[in-house]
Amino acid sequence: MGVTNFTFTLKKTLKNKMKTHKEINWSEIFRNAAEVKINELDKYKHNIVDINEIAANLPKELLEYFSSDPNDTDVEEFKKLKELEEQRMNNLKSLELDE
Repeated sequence: MGVTNFTFTLKKTLKNKMKTHKEINWSEIFRNAAEVKINELDKYKHNIVDINEIAANLPKELLEYFSSDPNDTDVEEFKKLKELEEQRMNNLKSLELDE
């Protein structure tokens, strides 16, 4: 495996704080962070998304809301939102025609 150097630009305040923690291998921290980000991007590039990973990052209230059965109020709100979205799309189309 080839190794290469990489240069980062950091704010001085961050650099100074990092200097106070000489026990930490900052290069390793940055390498790991880069690897995690690249792996995330690769997953999305190939449309490989773990539903549990997504759910773990959602607020608990939102999960509870979507896991419950819809009630009459939910259905009515959805109908209103759908109608508003249709109006928005029609407005956008009319703007495109005006150009």
